[in-house]
Amino acid sequence: MITRRIQLQWKTIFERPEVKQAVTYGNGSSSRNSETIGEKIYYYAVKLNNGSILRMSQPTKVIMYMVLTIMPIVIIILICVIAVSFVSAKHLTKYILDPINEVDINNIERRDI
Repeated sequence: MITRRIQLQWKTIFERPEVKQAVTYGNGSSSRNSETIGEKIYYYAVKLNNGSILRMSQPTKVIMYMVLTIMPIVIIILICVIAVSFVSAKHLTKYILDPINEVDINNIERRDI
């Protein structure tokens, strides 16, 4: 009886979308409500070099918590990158345009090159 239940569990595991994708493409993912714990779960499966399938899962609440925890750091880095880009653009534009702006178009002499 126990052996039959284990066989049925293995059969259902190989019917999962993330496992099918891992067998076909090398990795796969899906998210769905878990019948076991009653929460939405994110599943990821990867095919290992020896042909085995490694399947991992994480409740989506935990994933959202991690994203929300990291988000302020990402925003601060993004603001810093944008600020450095603006300052660099301003200095480079000045460096490029200053020699052009110093040319007196009323006093241009023709020189043979």
